[in-house]
Amino acid sequence: MTKYEILYDELIKICKQSGPGAALPSVREIMWKYKVSQMTVDRAMDMLRRDSLIETRAAGSFVKVHKERKTDKLRIALLIHNYPSSFSNHLERGIIQSLIKAGHYVESFHYDWNRPVLFGYRPKGFDGIFIVPPKQHFPEDEAEALRKLGVPFVVLALGQCGSEVYSAGTDNMLGGALACDCLVKLGHKRIAVLVSEPKGMTIQDRVRGFLMQAAVAGLPEPLLIDCNTVPGENSFEKAHDAIRRTVHENKLDFSGLFVVSDGSALGALHGLYEEGFHVPDDVSVIGFDDIPEAAFFIPPLTTLRQDFDAWALRGIEMIQREMEARGGSPQNFIVPPSLVIRKSTSEYRRKYEKTIHAD
Repeated sequence: MTKYEILYDELIKICKQSGPGAALPSVREIMWKYKVSQMTVDRAMDMLRRDSLIETRAAGSFVKVHKERKTDKLRIALLIHNYPSSFSNHLERGIIQSLIKAGHYVESFHYDWNRPVLFGYRPKGFDGIFIVPPKQHFPEDEAEALRKLGVPFVVLALGQCGSEVYSAGTDNMLGGALACDCLVKLGHKRIAVLVSEPKGMTIQDRVRGFLMQAAVAGLPEPLLIDCNTVPGENSFEKAHDAIRRTVHENKLDFSGLFVVSDGSALGALHGLYEEGFHVPDDVSVIGFDDIPEAAFFIPPLTTLRQDFDAWALRGIEMIQREMEARGGSPQNFIVPPSLVIRKSTSEYRRKYEKTIHAD
């Protein structure tokens, strides 16, 4: 994370502790406290204003007062694993921002991704719990332990899980299909998918959606590059090594590449560059997640964006339903992702047929 992103997270904590209408420290006070430059403070404050968390008046900057909502302000505990990934950090910030904008209080807690979510911790004084599991599924024994707390909970990022818990996530099959459709519309006929993350349900759905859309488009079967990544391994390095090995052994046998996460897409970009290929001139690359860094890759990455606002708002609705004891079966809320077009993709150029196999 950059200095201004770290400062941004610290200032969010101040906003949560201070409450709506409270004055923030001056720019000079923030510079002195966190030992950062004015430019760093200005960028962090710009992010807070962009996310509608603060407002600037003549007397300084203040925590923004949100319009009154029909629902009461809820206290939400966000339990998120400590698995090292850019997406985990992105998801945590996104959910916190969404809940604050919606007028609720949220506090995040990190747990060991190798242990049960409640290992050594029992959230107290909260109206509801948001949980982010590390392995793209949520075991029934952990769900039962949470039910015994008597606090409504929602599991995030599960996708189409079919679990007997309230959950919210992304339609990952649709995301994979959108990635393939983007490459097809750009004229790419020989395409590949790089499976660089551990193959949990989320990743499998992304790959399945991509392959199904390729079949619908009548394309040759896409090249499947499997990194055989296991939990705990560095997906960036695995993607980098796999793409170099594939290109070195088989030359560049495709003009379009879908990578199942943005973090590992960076590894793929670097690997292609080291093998002498250029993006998007020789190959178009699409990632998944739209982490903040994706816009600053070289070139900026075309990717699929997940809608954290929708996750948070529907999660609140589920918690309120439980609080009001309205009953009914647990709901699994699936949100479609959106395609973000940047400069890592372009139309297929026939002059590059010498680089790849002819159609």
